[in-house]
Amino acid sequence: MVLVNAWSIHRNPDVWDDPLSFKPERFENGKGEPYRLLPFGLGRRGCPGEAMAFRVINLVMSQLLQCFEFSTVDGEEVDMTETAATLMLKITSLHLVCKARPNTHNLLA
Repeated sequence: MVLVNAWSIHRNPDVWDDPLSFKPERFENGKGEPYRLLPFGLGRRGCPGEAMAFRVINLVMSQLLQCFEFSTVDGEEVDMTETAATLMLKITSLHLVCKARPNTHNLLA
């Protein structure tokens, strides 16, 4: 059995600057370091909405694709080059323009 002391990791000054203050912006850049994702939960103490989110994400994505037309801002192809980290983040950020399809109002009404 492996017990992870998440309390200690969350308050480690070697990992976090000013570990005792609430700073949600710490997670914005997603560096791909696994111990930085511990605040979102582990095992049975993980996020209670995770199961619902996994079920609903397919519906949300399909609704977005059905109701909107997406294109890149500059009209070029999307650069799919990724980093070599655990999370495989894209090197260049994705900027899209979405335009509502003509029948969107009828679909959502």
